[in-house]
Amino acid sequence: MNAYMNPSTVIASMALLASSPTFAQAQVGDLCDDPIYQNGQGIVAIDMSQMVVPSGTGWQDPDCFDGDPSHPIDAYICWTSDVDGLVEISTCGYTEMNTQLALFDGCICPDEGIAPNCCSDDSCGKQTVIRCDVVCGERYTLLVSVTDLAGGPGLQVEFSPIGEPCGSTGGDHELISCEDCCGAVPEVTGFGGLQAIASQWRIPGAADPHVVHVFDLDPSGYSAPGSTSTPSTYEHPDWTLESLGSVFGVAMSGDGTMYAAATSIYAFDYVGSLGGSGSIYRLDGTTGQPTELIELPNDSNAGLGNIAASCNYGLLYASNFEDGLIWAIDEFGSPVDTYRHSDAQVLGPAGDPDDQPGYAPLGDRVWAVQPVGERLYYSVWVEDGPSRADPLRNNEVWSVALDGSGQFVPGSRQFEFSTPDLDYNNSNWPDNCTSPIADISQGPDCCLYIAERGMGSNTSSYAHRSRLIVACQNEDGSWSLDTDSYTMGVPGLNHSSAGGVAVDYLNDGSVWGTADAVVFSGGNYTYGIQGTPRPGGDPSNSINIDLDNDTSEGDKSGIGSIDITCIMGETGPCMTAVTYDSIECVVDDAGPTGEYIVHAEITNLSGHVVQYMAVPSAQASPTTIVFNPPLNPGDTAYVDFTVTGDPLETVCLPLILIDVEGDQCCTGELCFELPECDCAVFTDIEVGCSSDGNGNVQISFTLTNLTPDVIEHIFLLPQIGSNDTITPDYIDIPALAPYASIAVGPITLTSTMPSGDQNSFFVSLHSQTLKECCTEEFLFTMPDCGLNSTFGDLNGDGVVDGMDLSILLAAWGTSGPGDLDGDGIVSGSDLAILLAAWGP
Repeated sequence: MNAYMNPSTVIASMALLASSPTFAQAQVGDLCDDPIYQNGQGIVAIDMSQMVVPSGTGWQDPDCFDGDPSHPIDAYICWTSDVDGLVEISTCGYTEMNTQLALFDGCICPDEGIAPNCCSDDSCGKQTVIRCDVVCGERYTLLVSVTDLAGGPGLQVEFSPIGEPCGSTGGDHELISCEDCCGAVPEVTGFGGLQAIASQWRIPGAADPHVVHVFDLDPSGYSAPGSTSTPSTYEHPDWTLESLGSVFGVAMSGDGTMYAAATSIYAFDYVGSLGGSGSIYRLDGTTGQPTELIELPNDSNAGLGNIAASCNYGLLYASNFEDGLIWAIDEFGSPVDTYRHSDAQVLGPAGDPDDQPGYAPLGDRVWAVQPVGERLYYSVWVEDGPSRADPLRNNEVWSVALDGSGQFVPGSRQFEFSTPDLDYNNSNWPDNCTSPIADISQGPDCCLYIAERGMGSNTSSYAHRSRLIVACQNEDGSWSLDTDSYTMGVPGLNHSSAGGVAVDYLNDGSVWGTADAVVFSGGNYTYGIQGTPRPGGDPSNSINIDLDNDTSEGDKSGIGSIDITCIMGETGPCMTAVTYDSIECVVDDAGPTGEYIVHAEITNLSGHVVQYMAVPSAQASPTTIVFNPPLNPGDTAYVDFTVTGDPLETVCLPLILIDVEGDQCCTGELCFELPECDCAVFTDIEVGCSSDGNGNVQISFTLTNLTPDVIEHIFLLPQIGSNDTITPDYIDIPALAPYASIAVGPITLTSTMPSGDQNSFFVSLHSQTLKECCTEEFLFTMPDCGLNSTFGDLNGDGVVDGMDLSILLAAWGTSGPGDLDGDGIVSGSDLAILLAAWGP
């Protein structure tokens, strides 16, 4: 358990550099403590006529700026390097003004005691260019100065990194790839669609001891935006502090399994009875039962950072605060590979056996992890506040490549971006400080959504000093960061992200983040989840959920992380899956085998072209289905499963549609009840249109007797209330022994039910004396047998073609579909009739 640390004992006072109070700041970049931010390569445009406030920094250097060392009109850019080596910074050809440039270490306000790394004046006419040595991931202040506005107020500054890309061997910077979401619906919750798993800090004896919750995000359970919603919630009895201890990172995987990871960030943290301070827990998607998946090295109780599941690779990625490694773990809890950010080394599944106890140093410590395409994006905890600010670096996001099995590719590390300074407006918070990034999620717009968490030490969380930031990559590989679109928590309490973020893939969907004080008024203190509709907002237009459903008091600094299921497309599920026709009992000479044939109708609503469907269930076969041709959006496919189970058991098969590139598209499920298999089973079912052309349906099937009695009478009974008539409705059959079979039909059904609807009638079996009987429902889909249907069109598609010929030939010599002349047998005369009707 971590000891509590009073924040007042770690606050360091810092003198703020003040500018002249007689001027009003015109725009960003005018003052050194509110600079323009730029990462890596790019061009920054500046209107120097808006830079009206004297710098007040006291920095002058006549050796740098020969013409006017006082630089009366200046602008400031905070630039982050994405290379090791040289960067060229130039205004040459970008203005007519007389410009000077100076580059300093860190995003600072340079004073007279600070020397620039490099500077220049008039190196290309009145403009200038500098070349400086820089270090990957570090931040620098560029002072841009002009002597006057002659030649026009506008200028551009071009940053051209020419060193080696961060952690690379000199190759091009690999761009982010767009990827669908990951996270199948866990069966145990009973919720069918979008749902969120979230973690929360608890103390022993709390009224609600659960440290993990799952919420149903069906819109029908929402209250009005801005208020507190109380959706349906699932919690397993053992998702408690006693069993799991303190947890932060949570994840949902592609097979419906959920995970939670131990942590040490809540000031007081506890180890659960199921594991240790480095444990990742598996929360079974079918039963909810928690078990320890793996315990990562954690001798000093440093805990873990965050976790994320990959549907592409079937792996779980986890960051470990103690050894500084990112671990790749398979579904059985076995390490597959490890990666160390500090030196970009891939260490293999054994990790680092020489790692010493204690937290990985700031600057080397990984927190957030998120696989996207063939790269893993991760955050580096560089600094926190108020006592551990780093003047040279803010918190950062990097990435490393993954190979075809999800293992780390040596030499592929890339610096992506660092976060801009946090404007906290508090005298105890350093101006150039940021909070660490605790979670990363990719959205359907291919942007990264990153959630900061306020920290004051390794083990103390702070509220109201952390943001939700949107980072979108430009075509040249640079990043644009938006810190304003999403306000987490009540406006006025600064920035209240708790460090969790997940983005749903619904059209007009939302960004779901964890936050402190999402509702804070009138005795309602909602701390938990804020679901803000894209492209942004604050709690007033959001769905707000309290994690423990107790709004009488807040849970300040005790809110954890979040993940959501992958549901895509319009509102609601991204597929429909229903059974059609009867579920068939599979029998052999000894009777029912415990297997069933289930006929399923699958409709693709995901908005993606689907190539595969995975069925991750031991009860079903096949577990992988290939759609050939692929299933386009809106299309329907008919699939048969063999399912094992017990009579009257309700079975729910998880389904995953996978697109043509092999990325997961969406998840759903198919639920049905297995029959008793104690009366009859129907096979070889043929449903078509009768040959008389009057719109009737013709049905044939094979009936297997599952009763212990000899059957001699069959009655066919229409549904109560229907207008259906069946001819014949009574069949006197030869003695049919138990488990023996007989062909029935063709029978004729007259019905007003529309084509495409599911219809049924009852087949009643009776013994010779009529004293023993049972009844089984016969389900089928109505074909199109209207009076205007084409004669000879056996499959009802409006045309007589090869499909109809195949049906006729398959029934050759029987009384099945294709008996067009009505003589009771499919023969050459029926073939002649069909060929004469060939075509539409």
